[in-house]
Amino acid sequence: MRTSRLAGAVAAGTALAVVGAGQAVAVPSGFTYYGVYPFPCSQRMKSGDTSADLTRIPLYISNETSADIHVYWRDYVGSRKLGKVIAPGESQRAYNSFRRAVYEIADETGQCLRQFSTRTDATQANIAVT
Repeated sequence: MRTSRLAGAVAAGTALAVVGAGQAVAVPSGFTYYGVYPFPCSQRMKSGDTSADLTRIPLYISNETSADIHVYWRDYVGSRKLGKVIAPGESQRAYNSFRRAVYEIADETGQCLRQFSTRTDATQANIAVT
């Protein structure tokens, strides 16, 4: 593996990925969450059938990184649907969701970072990207 020294300052706890010709992109290093189950990106998730439970729950997403994050909804066959782009430092009620809905958090290039499914017993869900 070949490594290179990159100039510039990066916040502690932030990982870097090198894209293309030496361009460094900050990669979120973690998540805090409740009301959701986490799943790796390698496991292609799809939203569950909501016909059994139509309970709506608010989903709040916070971006505590220095780059935009993209939030995708995974539909009932697993296709990605871009829903929101959340700017650095922004926190918002991203969706009025259903239980068992699947959301994917991606970096600014669209690379999946983690998927989350809202819990069947949740009354509210929060995801913070750190």
